[in-house]
Amino acid sequence: MTRYKVVSTRKLRRNNSNESIKGICYEVTLLGGRRHISTKEAIQMIEEEGVGFYVANPKKVDVVVAISELGNKFLTTKPDGLKLNNLSELPECSKDC
Repeated sequence: MTRYKVVSTRKLRRNNSNESIKGICYEVTLLGGRRHISTKEAIQMIEEEGVGFYVANPKKVDVVVAISELGNKFLTTKPDGLKLNNLSELPECSKDC
């Protein structure tokens, strides 16, 4: 399985932090090349293509697809005992990502 490190996110301003992430920026090369995709695209890559994403904050934690009480899919991280959702702790994507 191909795995990519998520380095930043694009967020909406909402009350529910789990559903506030509208996109992720991840490293595509060892030299630091980055790509931005929407949350919908990331969910599709995980579910249909078997691609994996992770956050290193400070240890590697897998990004997974979860479903809200309203039935909406969103991205979160597996529990690591440190943070509820490591994606929420990442910085905002830069304009060139």
